[in-house]
Amino acid sequence: MAAHRLVATLCDKPRAPRRITVIGEETSHAYNRILLSPWLAGEMQRDALRLPEHAATTQTGTRIETRLGERVTAIDREARRVTTDRGASLDYDRLVLATGSRSAMPPVPGVTLDGVHGFRDLGDAEALAQAARHGGRAVVIGGGLLGLEAAEGLRKRGMRVRVIQRRARLMNRQLDATAAGL
Repeated sequence: MAAHRLVATLCDKPRAPRRITVIGEETSHAYNRILLSPWLAGEMQRDALRLPEHAATTQTGTRIETRLGERVTAIDREARRVTTDRGASLDYDRLVLATGSRSAMPPVPGVTLDGVHGFRDLGDAEALAQAARHGGRAVVIGGGLLGLEAAEGLRKRGMRVRVIQRRARLMNRQLDATAAGL
């Protein structure tokens, strides 16, 4: 989302760049991460997540290249060049790192086993939706906003869900004891 918004902002400038390259490790086009929870809960179609393509190429003359499923493995600041895991070497004038985030996985045995998922990106949400297809039980570790949204999405997909929270109350960063109790 951040890279998508940055490209739109740059292309809106009177002196828009001639060329922009977006490199992303994810294999899908830009999507609205905020809508992952409603999608997981089955409240919307996957296509509704996708952000619109940039019309900048025809409006401003900016050429936008998107390289999906590729990640930068090295940055040579002196040469102003990045190298990707596919062996591509790309020169740049300006470099912006919009790296997103990863789920905080607890340091416990078994966290790398099949059936253990984070909930941060589209791949995570798809894995959770697939796991919920057969019903059954799920344990969600983390009673923060994302943990509760994941739990509700899995519940709406037919799973029996338990939430484990290490603090004394749910959403302890956002809510006081009274609100968390409700």
